[in-house]
Amino acid sequence: MTLSVAPGGYLLDGGEGEALWFSGGLLTYKTTGDQTSGNLAVAEVYATRGFGSPSHRHHHEHEAWYTCGSPATALTLPPPDLPPRDAPLLAAAETAHGLDILEPS
Repeated sequence: MTLSVAPGGYLLDGGEGEALWFSGGLLTYKTTGDQTSGNLAVAEVYATRGFGSPSHRHHHEHEAWYTCGSPATALTLPPPDLPPRDAPLLAAAETAHGLDILEPS
């Protein structure tokens, strides 16, 4: 199978992207505002027990999590899973693999 990429698009293989450690988890940015005119950021996250971002609020963007794996390895957020802007957020995990999605970036 061949994947066609639109003109101006790009394709990253597994493990590719800008990687950084944050609060005990490894985030690999698959796309950032630089590639999407500030509209979207997506980071693949690998986290172990104890991973968690400090409590925070997003005043100008929405944040969503997509978990890869069983519910037992899911990242947890206060309900609902797509909190409104300005809602306090605190992410925590057991062992997890997922995507952190910010819009706009």
